[in-house]
Amino acid sequence: VEVNLDRALIALASELVASSEPDIAALLAEVSRISVRVIGLDESNRRDSLDRIENIRTQLESEGWSSVVTVREGPAGDNVSILARMSDDAINGIVITVIDSDDEVVVLDIAGRVRTEDLVHLVERLNIDELDGLSDLLKEA
Repeated sequence: VEVNLDRALIALASELVASSEPDIAALLAEVSRISVRVIGLDESNRRDSLDRIENIRTQLESEGWSSVVTVREGPAGDNVSILARMSDDAINGIVITVIDSDDEVVVLDIAGRVRTEDLVHLVERLNIDELDGLSDLLKEA
């Protein structure tokens, strides 16, 4: 699964939800890109995919992104990392990587200014099974 929303599609979505979901519309007004990738793992791509996720995490940290949440549930369990590019009062970019024990990798990348409480609401509204429980982790951060 691959979902890529650019500024034009996000602006359209913001307009469509402005009357029914004003908080989501306000959040979307500050976002320039949303990408979601879900990759099923099997023996042919497992090592490459896991290495790629670790490389993404390492690269972002080396570029000054803050590790907000890290959850590692043992060698065979779920593995979640939330990295954010921070400013004084907001997140200016966020990357969430999930290595699911059910053999999937999820990468959520949001570019733009996002307040944490708005991100929690957005993740809940995306209604993506692979992101279940993520809003609880963000609330704790």
